[in-house]
Amino acid sequence: MKIFELDQIKQDFENFDPAIPIYLLVINRDSNDRFVSYNEGISILRQSTVNPIYGAWDFYLDKGIVGGKITSGFEHGRTAASMVQLILDGQNTKTIPILDEQVNQYTFDANVLEEYGIGQWQLPDASIIINPPPSNWEKFRLQFILLMSLMLIVIVWLIYDHVKGKWESLKLKTLILEKSNELELSEEELYRLTVTDKLTKVSHRNQILKQLEHEIETSRLTKISVSIIRLDLDHFKTINDLYGHSAGDKVLAEVALVIQNQLDPQCHIGRYGGDEFIIVMPGYDQAQCYDFAESLRHSISSLEFKTEIGIITMSLGLRGAFHESG
Repeated sequence: MKIFELDQIKQDFENFDPAIPIYLLVINRDSNDRFVSYNEGISILRQSTVNPIYGAWDFYLDKGIVGGKITSGFEHGRTAASMVQLILDGQNTKTIPILDEQVNQYTFDANVLEEYGIGQWQLPDASIIINPPPSNWEKFRLQFILLMSLMLIVIVWLIYDHVKGKWESLKLKTLILEKSNELELSEEELYRLTVTDKLTKVSHRNQILKQLEHEIETSRLTKISVSIIRLDLDHFKTINDLYGHSAGDKVLAEVALVIQNQLDPQCHIGRYGGDEFIIVMPGYDQAQCYDFAESLRHSISSLEFKTEIGIITMSLGLRGAFHESG
């Protein structure tokens, strides 16, 4: 370990071979007992040498080092806390595996890699890259939006120039208004439209399956039960055949609304397909799930419709992943 003064660093590195990389452990104080912050230390070193600087600590990342096999204080703490929890839970310490390399990750700064002409293909496999270069979409997003806006303006003008008369002019104004309203949709609204079943206003098949997968994984990690109900309406094809598909759509929408109104906020409902629905209920054990299903069966059978559809009944299947806490 070298005892140094900050003012001597530049002089020490003047004749340093530029082909040799520097490995920085840590700079805290110099020989005059002057405290050196992490930011100040790496800044002084960067100004004093053209050599690439590698390091071992995450607090030097994004401040000028190329990278390296990085030690994360947060990950060390999290891993240690997990081991302590195992001990507090009564696990024998001899059965807890010793971890050495698992909390360290090869991590590199893309900006500094480019500065020194180091290709990402030269890095170890599974390396993490921070400050990655922007994607083509991020680079050209503004140009794309401007181009699409220009095309929209041109299309609108051509339509306006082509259409004659008040009626055609009114149709053009309506079209422009519709397009303007579409452009004003928020990102949140656009996302909602992509994951929602248009008829029933609940999650569509792909979305409810994603939510189901997420809740099962959460249940596995937290040891909190999750229950699943899969239901379908009895004789739904008969309703469509006798009263028409519009009546069948009305029944589906009403049933979905009843289920939504009875669900707790943490639960999810989705239309699996046709007249089938899936309900995902995190935090519900088998008995609670059964009670909810019975209550739901009663509510749906109490629905009234203007046609002679009669009582709506349904078939339910219950499934759950039940964990004991502790």
